[in-house]
Amino acid sequence: MATLSDHTHRVTALAVLSDGALASGSYKSVRVWDTVGGECLATLAGHTSVANCLAVLADGRLASGALDNTVRLWDVGARTCVGVLTGHTRSMTALAALPDGRLATGGAGTIQLWDTRPAASAGASRAAGTAPVQVVGVLGGSIRALALLPDGRLACGSGSGSICLLEVPPPTPY
Repeated sequence: MATLSDHTHRVTALAVLSDGALASGSYKSVRVWDTVGGECLATLAGHTSVANCLAVLADGRLASGALDNTVRLWDVGARTCVGVLTGHTRSMTALAALPDGRLATGGAGTIQLWDTRPAASAGASRAAGTAPVQVVGVLGGSIRALALLPDGRLACGSGSGSICLLEVPPPTPY
């Protein structure tokens, strides 16, 4: 058994990156690990609270959601934050990447969709701002988990003990 230990607080989220590295969320940071050698390759800092959910976007960037009400978009190779989504008013608790470049985010009963595809004229994300592209669901209780189903619907696990299956609307045109 191998142990990757460099966090100073509990690990709250994991995601496997496209190159096979492992990302882990913890207090105020996300770390990227070489799972073969056990080395911490990078520390991505910027959240002001626990990074408790992670998702790998279709283009390979990493999204991290935190208790500071934000989602950060990371270029892991460059070790830089390339966007911050600030439209939630409460903690981020779940993320799911859609194959068309959008990101589903969940928090206190609200599920939002963001267009995270890079803008044509700059490396910044279209969604790097304060408003989601679409709100697709408002549920009772907090959203604890999101998963994209093979038929394109979004499964949403709630703190109330239920799973809601939502139709995902098509992307809005530019």
